[in-house]
Amino acid sequence: MSSDSATPPLVEGHIATGDKGLKADALGFMSNLVIGVASTAPAYSLAATLGFIVVTQGVGVHSPAVLLVSFIPILWTLWFLGFWAVSIVSVGSGGSFQGAALTAMFTGLSGVIGFPAGGWLADWTLRSGIGRKPVLVGFTTLQALLTLVLGYYLQIGGADPVVLAALLFSSGLFFNALQPVAHALVADLAAPEHRGAAFGTFNLIGEIGAVLSPTISGTMRDAFGGWAPAVYLDGVLVLASALCVVFVREGLRTGPVDI
Repeated sequence: MSSDSATPPLVEGHIATGDKGLKADALGFMSNLVIGVASTAPAYSLAATLGFIVVTQGVGVHSPAVLLVSFIPILWTLWFLGFWAVSIVSVGSGGSFQGAALTAMFTGLSGVIGFPAGGWLADWTLRSGIGRKPVLVGFTTLQALLTLVLGYYLQIGGADPVVLAALLFSSGLFFNALQPVAHALVADLAAPEHRGAAFGTFNLIGEIGAVLSPTISGTMRDAFGGWAPAVYLDGVLVLASALCVVFVREGLRTGPVDI
């Protein structure tokens, strides 16, 4: 009996499928991106957008709405590092996964200093008449610049785990410090009777970044063969967050602004 040359050889433990299934490289960068975002984001983005429209009044460049938008890159960063920090260090340093996890741990350890220090400094500057806004702009800008430095270090092939740990710790320090400042500023801008809705909307809008970040960042890593472009994107988004805060009108001790 003659054998059919079109039939693939059988391998023990596997089922021959011939030409069935998705061809190699059938999905490019944009295809992966569309599939990933389509599978995770639409319903949540719609809910966030509706919440933004319903709860926020007087949308404009001097409105607290700008502050709400500024939190999208912050939660983008949180989930970017939460999902991929160990992989970034592992790929960058070429070391063991356990060693990468210990290095990436410095991002979390920075919160031990960053959270209380940021909150204390925000209160001190408010009592001094400076306000919380300059602190938030400064911390956000510094965190963005350090993230861009990390991206450049990865781009040039930097692999020293000490340098990676230092960059993750320093950027994480400002990243954790800015969060209590942002929440305190939301409380300052919201009328007392609307603060619950203000905090809910603030986090709801920010979660747009949390939903999109892991999918888009992972897709960029696969498309470009490295983490540098995704880290650069994170830094640019955080810079945009700082720019949004610049347009927030704080109004020191002049009464709350209804959000």
